[in-house]
Amino acid sequence: MSVLAQDPNALKKAHADGWNLDPDSFPADTVYPGLYSGDYGPTEAVLAKAESPLDLFFFFHAQVTVGSD
Repeated sequence: MSVLAQDPNALKKAHADGWNLDPDSFPADTVYPGLYSGDYGPTEAVLAKAESPLDLFFFFHAQVTVGSD
């Protein structure tokens, strides 16, 4: 990778032609064991604060304070 970064012609070619990945090194159907598959998205608690940027700031500030102890 560092060789590519030092070759301006190769970088120009990659910029023009796109980045081609070797399918043998990067298979298309990869399974990631242990990847989170539960619910996601904003919680009701954060949605209640979403109208006010200041309320939202203090909401997350309190979360960071509790999490960093």
